Amino acid sequence: MLFGDQSALEPKKSKSVDEVMSELKTPLSSFKNLLISKFLLPWSRNGVGYREQSKDFMVWMNNKKREALWHLARQMVAEGIIPEADLFFYLTVDEIEKLCNGERDALILLKARLRKRILPKMDKYKFEEFLKGPEFKPRNVC
Repeated sequence: MLFGDQSALEPKKSKSVDEVMSELKTPLSSFKNLLISKFLLPWSRNGVGYREQSKDFMVWMNNKKREALWHLARQMVAEGIIPEADLFFYLTVDEIEKLCNGERDALILLKARLRKRILPKMDKYKFEEFLKGPEFKPRNVC
């Protein structure tokens, strides 16, 4: 019951192919009626099902990736490679690789802390949808 919407919990009642075909207001020849009812309508319904399955898989996969990254961040904190797990997400892939391979460089952590500190300011910048020319400045900064 997210956001008070109970309709999301109730399964949708799907109409049969015959019900859908009887509701059409456009007169169809018997060939077109057969083509739509036996091929196009079932094919499109299967396509919608495959689309929903693929979206579900992508959400599941993104969640697994997120869990793996958090696990790696906590592991790096436990081993004393980084001071806090949140800092992991301000490192580049190359920096993470260097730290995991045993390279202890304080400059890497310094850069990550700087990125973390300036991110709120950078998020406030608003840019035009379409940029023209080499100069582009945020529209909310003079």
